[in-house]
Amino acid sequence: MAEVARSLSADTIAAVLNEVAESKERGWSQDDLRRWFGSQNVNIESYKAALAGEEVAQTVAAVMAQVSITGL
Repeated sequence: MAEVARSLSADTIAAVLNEVAESKERGWSQDDLRRWFGSQNVNIESYKAALAGEEVAQTVAAVMAQVSITGL
């Protein structure tokens, strides 16, 4: 069975972008962020697609939703 794809809401996208910006202010580097998202099985292409409002795999959308709620 194929994995379900979904897109993020504008509110979720804004919350993820805000959390990423705040994490950088706390000292996270771009490599730190790349490693963290990679550990959650979110590659850069999926990350960018999700934040552009494109459909992504449910697993990617779930990670992004988690970040929007609980942070990094």
